[in-house]
Formats: sequence, C-alpha cells, structure tokens
Amino acid sequence: MGGISPRVTNNIKASFDIGEIHREALDSNIINIVGEIIPSMQYTVSYYLLNMIGEELDKIAKKNFDELEPIKIYINSPGGDFYTSFAIAGIIESSTIPIYTYVTGDCASGAAYILMAGHKRYCFEISQIMLHSVQTGSFGTAAEMVEDIQGRVKPLEATIVKHLQRHTDLTKDEIKFILTHDKYFTAFQAKKSGIVDDMIVPAFKNREQLKNILDKKKKKPVAKKKKTSKKQQKKG
Repeated sequence: MGGISPRVTNNIKASFDIGEIHREALDSNIINIVGEIIPSMQYTVSYYLLNMIGEELDKIAKKNFDELEPIKIYINSPGGDFYTSFAIAGIIESSTIPIYTYVTGDCASGAAYILMAGHKRYCFEISQIMLHSVQTGSFGTAAEMVEDIQGRVKPLEATIVKHLQRHTDLTKDEIKFILTHDKYFTAFQAKKSGIVDDMIVPAFKNREQLKNILDKKKKKPVAKKKKTSKKQQKKG
C-alpha cells in the first residue's frame, strides 16, 4: 500500500489531537510520497499540498516575505495510478509557490512524472528513476479492445510525450523508446538527461573523512588568556 507522510509517522499516539497533527504537517512544508501511488492518495496529497500553497500565498499577501519557504516533496515510490500521478503533477506545475521534488531511492512510472513537475528536482546518488508508457488492461471483442487502445491509451501516451518534452532534455528517439520499453536512469544519467536538476552527493567520500569532520566538530577552541603587562602586575 502507498502512503503519504507530511513529517508525521504512522505510529501516532492516540493522545494527539488530530488538529495538532495537521498543524505540524502544514508547518513543516514537507510531504513524503512512499510506496505505490493509489487513487485515494490523490485526496491526501492534494489536501496538504494545496493548504501549504495557500499558507505561503497568505505570507505574500501579508508581505511577510522573509517567512516564505519552498514546499518539499520527497519520493520513494515504484509508481502506480496514471491519473493520480498526473493530478499531483498538475498541482505542482500550476503552483506559483516553489515546490522542490527529491528522489530518495526508487522513483518509477507515475512517481517519476511527479518528480519531473517540480520547480527544482533533486536525487540522491543512489537513486534510480524508471520511465515507461501507459500500462493497462482491456477485455471484450478484438474490435472493442482496439477501440479502447485508440480512444483511451493513445491520448494518455500523448500526455506523457508532452510532459517529457516540457520537463526534460530527452531526444525524440529517447522518448520514442520510452513509449515501448522500460527505461532506467541512474542519478548521473537522470541529471544528464534533464530529468533532475542536480544530484545530492554524500557529505564525505569515505569513513576516514567522516571521522575527521566529526573530530573537528568535537574540538572546541581554547580561550586565549590575556597577557598582563608589567605595570598591571605591579599594581596587583
């Protein structure tokens, strides 16, 4: 099952007031999209996202520009429902408040289309992104199934092509390949293809470097003693 957690875990104590939980979530300006994207997720994501956008717009109306903060969406999802994914992407695209998207691990199918809609897109070095076309099922007579593909699937593919052209540097041949195959991108490849704007690299190259960084933080600067002049010593 998929889930969305605006900095609120699933282990919420019953003693919490639900209004308090929503308040904390909205104040954080952070949304986590985790697991499969299912239709019911659209309501939850939309609720938090639109409220966060509204709160930032209120700050602009009140001229509290110093308090403005971007909204951040962290994604670790294998994808899921096409319409839900593009509904969320549509809200992001229409927002005048900056919305940044981050891949923390896996980002495939519909999740990748949400990622690409971000005003700034980031991924961690270990991230993997997968793009592909619509996957669907159909039943009925041969003629009915052909009609279903022509009438329903082809327009969805056109939406994907438009989205990829708008948000990436992929060539026509690469987009054509994606419409018939699963295409995987490493973090480096995703940045090169314009799927993300930047890659978040580890703060240290190895454990030894990490140890040195932590050791420097532990060492506190020793306060220097003031030197007393000979005149001050005589007075004392």
